[in-house]
Amino acid sequence: MQRNEDFRFVLVMRKSRLQELIERFNTWSQAKFYLEHNNVEVKDYLNEHNLYQKQLTEAELILKSLGRFQLLERGLL
Repeated sequence: MQRNEDFRFVLVMRKSRLQELIERFNTWSQAKFYLEHNNVEVKDYLNEHNLYQKQLTEAELILKSLGRFQLLERGLL
């Protein structure tokens, strides 16, 4: 029987659209202004970001229980 340490999981994640905007405009306020100026629902971006973070956390918890785990940002590939 194999131990959990024998398995290694690498979860490749990407930044959410909200994180990309904040990186592009340097602050949440400026990103929010950009969205509002372009008649885009800020709430949609926030909901998408929160759901994505929740799913990443859930996946991390599951994978950690199965073996070694590493989170890798897609931009580093």
